[in-house]
Amino acid sequence: MGGIVLRKNLRRHTGISKTRHHRPIVAYLLGALSGFMVGLGGLSGGATTVAGLSMMGLTTFEAAGTTTYVLCAMALVGFMSHLMTSTIAWTAGITLMIGAIIGSILTPLVLTKIDICKLDRPLGIFLGLVIVYFGVKMLVTA
Repeated sequence: MGGIVLRKNLRRHTGISKTRHHRPIVAYLLGALSGFMVGLGGLSGGATTVAGLSMMGLTTFEAAGTTTYVLCAMALVGFMSHLMTSTIAWTAGITLMIGAIIGSILTPLVLTKIDICKLDRPLGIFLGLVIVYFGVKMLVTA
């Protein structure tokens, strides 16, 4: 998934692409894969969602915003499923949640002060590298 995001952001292009490809089959398949990641491994599924949205021509910022609302639904369903079937480390979860809430409030506020056209490509490359890093780390430590 990181490779897809990297490829999209490393290709030479002029400005932010306005071309969007509505591919419902791709969206359904990547959505199912994201849901599988949430249900099986407790992963967010965000990397799959971002990669799919990148393939559909969304900018990094559009993909981030769209992924956020998709993840809300997946997180709620995943939480309810895990609540009924497994153990949850409540203290660790609350601590992480506080940090995540602070970060998710501050980041959009900071982004309103930045020229998104200039930051879109470098941010996309950074996110692609982060996804690749964590994917490799999971494979190595598994």
